[in-house]
Amino acid sequence: MATRSPPYRPTSSPKRFPSGQKTRLSFEALEVRHPLTLLAPLATLANDTGSSHTDSITSDGRLIVTAAKGAVVEFSVQPGEWVAAQPTPKEGLNTILVRQTDTAGHISPSRRVLFSLDTIFPSAPALALRTDSGLSAADALTNNGTIAVGNPLPGESISFRYVNDTILGNVSRARVQALLHTKAGGWKNGDYRVGATTYDTAGNSADAELRFTIDATPPAIPSVRLTHDTGRSSVDRLTSDGQIEITNTESGACRVCPAAGNLGSAVPHTA
Repeated sequence: MATRSPPYRPTSSPKRFPSGQKTRLSFEALEVRHPLTLLAPLATLANDTGSSHTDSITSDGRLIVTAAKGAVVEFSVQPGEWVAAQPTPKEGLNTILVRQTDTAGHISPSRRVLFSLDTIFPSAPALALRTDSGLSAADALTNNGTIAVGNPLPGESISFRYVNDTILGNVSRARVQALLHTKAGGWKNGDYRVGATTYDTAGNSADAELRFTIDATPPAIPSVRLTHDTGRSSVDRLTSDGQIEITNTESGACRVCPAAGNLGSAVPHTA
């Protein structure tokens, strides 16, 4: 880049001529260049992936450099050492200097770029049913769809992204729980897939999914009768055979029988 002085100068000095005589001056072009100060190139993160796009915390350490036309861009991470290739950043805090050299050989001041690189993925969110009320504490069958979530580490956050085929974006657990309730406030029966994601300050993420079934409908009252009512009347409930017969139970239901006035053992029913 350069500036120009006024483009013309006289080639001869004017002289005094007799009165009435015409004079003539001739001019020639003259170009004078003055060097200008070459500014430092612009250099920024190509993708600031952190929770704030201006916090200089990222999982992508590439730089975007804007320099003068035809200029050569150089980088430095060590004092006095300049290279043409963009250096590979390290985990943690990085300081990279960037300069340019124009076609006239002028070297600009350097621009300092500071950022923190974090490419380590966080742990996936720990999802579980708060109450697995089924026959097994690990069968994912419950009458209570409350979801328990492990606490994220400092600087991390957990968002819920979908319920079954409904994409939610990034919402809170309360929003998900509302979808599992009826308008009357009860739990909606059904099979569910709930997806959640942990995000760290650099934008790294890890996903988890919880699958479970809600059955909030109480079973029908079972029918109970003596297997053999041996009394004079077949309905007097007087017998010499204490066996009982239980019917009207749903498949998979648990039958609890009293013994001497106390609740007895639970017996799964598969019929």
